[in-house]
Amino acid sequence: MAYLILTWPGRPRPGSYDAILAKASDQGLVVAHSGRCWTLLADGRERVGALGNEGLVLGDLFRRDGHRAGLDRIGWPPGTAVEAIGRDLAREFWGRYLVLAAGEDGGDLRFFRDPSGGVPCLHARSDGYDVVASDMAASLGLGLFQPEIDWAYVAHHVAYNGARSQRTGLVGVNELLPGQVLVVSGQNVEITSYWRPADVLRHKPFSEPRQAAEALFSAIERTVGALAGVESSIVIELSGGMDSSIIAMALRRRARTFAVNCATQGPEGDERRYARQVADAAGFPLTEHELNPADIDFTRLPAPWMARPGRTTVLQSVDAVFGEEGRRVAASAFFNGTGGDSIFFYTQSAAPATDRLFAEGPGMGFFETVGDVADLTGASVWRAGYAAIKLALKGRSAYQPSGHPELIAERYRPDEPEPHPWLEGLEKASPGRLRHIRGIVAVHGHVDGHDRNQVAPVIAAHAGQLVLEAVLKTPTWMWVAQGRDRAIAREAYAGLLPRDIYNRRSKGRINRFITEAYEANRSVIRTVLHDGVLARHGVINLTAVDKILAAPLVLDDTAFMGLIRLVDVELWAQGWTRAIA
Repeated sequence: MAYLILTWPGRPRPGSYDAILAKASDQGLVVAHSGRCWTLLADGRERVGALGNEGLVLGDLFRRDGHRAGLDRIGWPPGTAVEAIGRDLAREFWGRYLVLAAGEDGGDLRFFRDPSGGVPCLHARSDGYDVVASDMAASLGLGLFQPEIDWAYVAHHVAYNGARSQRTGLVGVNELLPGQVLVVSGQNVEITSYWRPADVLRHKPFSEPRQAAEALFSAIERTVGALAGVESSIVIELSGGMDSSIIAMALRRRARTFAVNCATQGPEGDERRYARQVADAAGFPLTEHELNPADIDFTRLPAPWMARPGRTTVLQSVDAVFGEEGRRVAASAFFNGTGGDSIFFYTQSAAPATDRLFAEGPGMGFFETVGDVADLTGASVWRAGYAAIKLALKGRSAYQPSGHPELIAERYRPDEPEPHPWLEGLEKASPGRLRHIRGIVAVHGHVDGHDRNQVAPVIAAHAGQLVLEAVLKTPTWMWVAQGRDRAIAREAYAGLLPRDIYNRRSKGRINRFITEAYEANRSVIRTVLHDGVLARHGVINLTAVDKILAAPLVLDDTAFMGLIRLVDVELWAQGWTRAIA
């Protein structure tokens, strides 16, 4: 989905308008819709619907029951309060959408991005316009934007593993985050939230695991059914793990759905036997590909279209496979189970027991969950209980953001992560719930940035609003019930998943695939980082880089993974540096 919206609310239309439209036509962008003070340019791949005389929906808007919303019956009169529109969207609808609603007399424009973040949305001010766009490619091609890398943001991205905020890696370009509304009026810009996890937590939680499982099943079925129903051809990334298997079963028997499995040469990353069972149960043809670490190129630059680092270098061969399969079957969307671990609160910590202690006190329920944590992790009951109580005493201070600040030069090293609106209003959240929501926030960083997005959009259905709401109403301790990880998700699809998937305790891993690529490219990585733009601008600590490169590799060590992520950032920065030149 590629789009660009030129807006000029509350001010005269800039004189460059006609020239920009002519240049857009040369780049394959056409005027898809326009209003009094805005024009939508698009490449024809996205679904666009008019919303009254002065509004539109980019993407797909559904009612709560999963049926597509009749846009001719839901338009808000110009001037309807922003809060009222946001309340309606949050309570009555869901989807993958960006809604544009006009204020009275064209004095302001309001952009609402759905909580799943399915439609990308960037905002920048340029040449008399407020530009709202899916990415930076069109803005760059139309000469609307002179990019400049924000090196302080780049340092923050590395230090905190890509933690999201409104800020991006380009100066003057901000992201409208999921569940937010952007109001542009004259020279003023205001951003607020109309959907946050804290708002869902005000609702009464589920009291029984069965109730939670039924609600989750309903949410996933409606989400996947509705999103798939508007697509002509789907490629599903079927790893064989539980998260992608649930998506596959929700897509069961759907025509023109093609499953693809990527396996590594080592046994820990080869889940083909599980993927075959799921594909057979769902009724899909399955294509299998074996990945070769020699195919990873640690010097290949991404095209300059992402406003922040996103493409994962070590997964470029996976992206190539899906791009090829997508073109072969003319896919209109890629589905996957991205985010399932975070959304279904896969954890090896005692946090669920701590949360139950906070909610119910030191009674039978707490001791039951301590036993569940012990069964899940292999720890003794005494050790699990001690960890839960220790976490309770630490409270919110127990959470420390993960990342690699040691790779950043001292003068660029940030003091703390930038704020995210989904972490607001959680002052009373228990330690486990806070960890859970932080994990959910991180999911959005794994959805965009894929090369395959240039073929068709990637749909992470587990991140859909209905699913998130069901998940947030589920007490954290229910996710480890009976010592099983993601227990409520397992129970929700117990009647559909093949038994080997339902009973499975192991997880597929591609660590050895990544380590082989790393070992074969240590000297290449050193050259890329020492001779790169991050070093030239004094952003990174080359002493720390060399220390990691010289150390023997430990399979589960996070240090070398930090170095690989640093290469991702370096290549992104090199791509933009060339575009700027």
